[in-house]
Amino acid sequence: MPHERPRDMNMSLMILLVDMDAFFASVEQAHHPHLRGKPVIVCGDPGRRGVVTAASYEARPFGVHAGMPLAEARRLCPAAEYVEGNPTSTWRCRSSCSISTRATAPTSSRSASTRRSSV
Repeated sequence: MPHERPRDMNMSLMILLVDMDAFFASVEQAHHPHLRGKPVIVCGDPGRRGVVTAASYEARPFGVHAGMPLAEARRLCPAAEYVEGNPTSTWRCRSSCSISTRATAPTSSRSASTRRSSV
């Protein structure tokens, strides 16, 4: 006799991943048009030691990714635009929250059991 799933398990399951690893770099590109199409690396103070907070899709082919030491990012992509992230500024918080909400809102309207998570 084949194993049968309980009746309530017959619903299909869909998992949607929204990659927002480049989110803060995209926000910078949206607010500063001269950065569009260029490799952008968002970090703390670019003149100090630190890590990459976000890397634009243009920086990724060089091997740059979030969490990487800035020294390594500079070695891999010296021509990148290094932008200091400032999440406490009013315009950035307002814009970032708006963009984030717009990015994830379609998933919430499709299902009553939507769960958001972050790593």
